[in-house]
Amino acid sequence: MFTNDAEAYIAEITNALSLTEVDFSTIISKLHQLKGSTSGIGGHRMYQACCELRVAAEDGDKDRCDELFLRVKEEFNTLKQCFDSISE
Repeated sequence: MFTNDAEAYIAEITNALSLTEVDFSTIISKLHQLKGSTSGIGGHRMYQACCELRVAAEDGDKDRCDELFLRVKEEFNTLKQCFDSISE
């Protein structure tokens, strides 16, 4: 469930970042949901990355958002691999 929800939030953030006029309000909203899901499963590093990305989005800093979003996706992939190895 976490991975499906997180993948959906990440896809929506990707879309919001790719617009000519970056949709920072959508990014902030989806990050709020993603942070909640992440904290619920104990994904501290991903939670921290989401918090940092939220600050950049609130500042309207697209370059910083792009950089930090890569980190969020990396942390998500790490968590997903952990879940996959547990379920094997």
